[in-house]
Amino acid sequence: MSTADVYGVLRAAHFEIALPTESIEQVVSRPEILCIPDPGRYVSGALRRGDQLIPLVALSKLLLGEEDARTKPDLALIVRCGGRLAALSIDGIVKVTRPNALTLSDLESDTNHRTLFPRFFRDPESGEAVAILDPAALFAHDGIRSLADRPAAEAEHTSTSGKLKLACFRCSGCIFALDISNVVRAIHAEENTITPIGMSFVPSYWELDGAQTPMLNLPRFLRLPQPSTSSRPTRGLLIRHESRQIGIEIDDVLGAIEIHASAIASIARSGIPNAEVYRGILRRGSDSILVLDLGALLEHDQIRSIAVAAASPADHTREAGQQQSFVVYESGRGLLASALRDMEGIIPLPELLSLGQSDAVFQGFLEWRGQSVSVLDLGALLGNPLEYLNVSRSVLITRSGDELHGFVVPRVESLVLAAPQPVPPIACKDFPNLTQMIQLSAQGIRRNVMILDLLALTAPAIP
Repeated sequence: MSTADVYGVLRAAHFEIALPTESIEQVVSRPEILCIPDPGRYVSGALRRGDQLIPLVALSKLLLGEEDARTKPDLALIVRCGGRLAALSIDGIVKVTRPNALTLSDLESDTNHRTLFPRFFRDPESGEAVAILDPAALFAHDGIRSLADRPAAEAEHTSTSGKLKLACFRCSGCIFALDISNVVRAIHAEENTITPIGMSFVPSYWELDGAQTPMLNLPRFLRLPQPSTSSRPTRGLLIRHESRQIGIEIDDVLGAIEIHASAIASIARSGIPNAEVYRGILRRGSDSILVLDLGALLEHDQIRSIAVAAASPADHTREAGQQQSFVVYESGRGLLASALRDMEGIIPLPELLSLGQSDAVFQGFLEWRGQSVSVLDLGALLGNPLEYLNVSRSVLITRSGDELHGFVVPRVESLVLAAPQPVPPIACKDFPNLTQMIQLSAQGIRRNVMILDLLALTAPAIP
């Protein structure tokens, strides 16, 4: 007989189950568990072994559908299958045995259990049936597969030598850290003009240093668990990498720490969503700290377009009074820009109230901050109406006297800080009413975007 015929019998979640000993790699007593972002339904954290992060499967959740009441397991069993690793939270090792015969399982539970436990054997001493856990089926399970695909993640973003000084802050119950050289300063909400917008993970812009800065809600972006109750943020952190900056909503600043870079466990290619924006996870006392790679964060597809250029003092001196914040959006006839200072807010298109008087331009009303807002199709005003309305559209809300108007656009692309320039005469032939433009530069490509004054638009009278 080979080692495949020898089984370790272990106790977990009031069950006795078995694993082939050739799949068992290590037993860890009182394991230190790292909290990992978005672990999934059956993973309660991760164990660190060298530069590896090994997902810890909560067997009580997998078998019973409920978590063990204890916060930490007494033992963790590390298993290997086809070059992949996972750890199982267990109560104890019962024995190692070589059964006389294996029988196909006919569990009357759900299909999930029949897949995970396809065979069983009779304990030669007690005569009880012991279900055999199939490691391959475990690693293929929907709630485990992505995290177990590449647990031995190389430290791509983390140097193995040298020291790092990190700034730590708390946000929605999670602790984050980033290189202290990327932190410009902490900011307070009451000191800034806040413009709400409709993006889930960028809920508002704060006016900082004369420019509108997007404020990122990290837990929403990183798909971390959210608190049951939420309140408006009172503090923020202005962060910068090279020539771009963004703000982060925070609860409080925890201070600075200095560590060896090798203390950070990488989660690169771990299967965790947005893993590329982390340098890794740091264990500090009883806390797990999520260490961010700010350069990778600002290069993320969903963040790159909203991070704004950081203007130096020299820029402000050279162009004092000229640079403004503009919202760049799709209009139905190409990109346009409008001054952010003219907008009361930017929100996703809700279900509109109709009085049976809508036409090609006027689409209905919405209620916003206790006021009625008439909603217009900006594309129709410009001669290119939208084919349909849905929640993916955005509404730019402006105020004219006591009246609020909303302009529906297909999407908002970004917020930029730019100085308006005259439109070349040849371009004015196609856009006679648009006489100013801004230049956008991305990946070496320059684009001219016309400026539309939303406050000067003449909307047809509502019938």
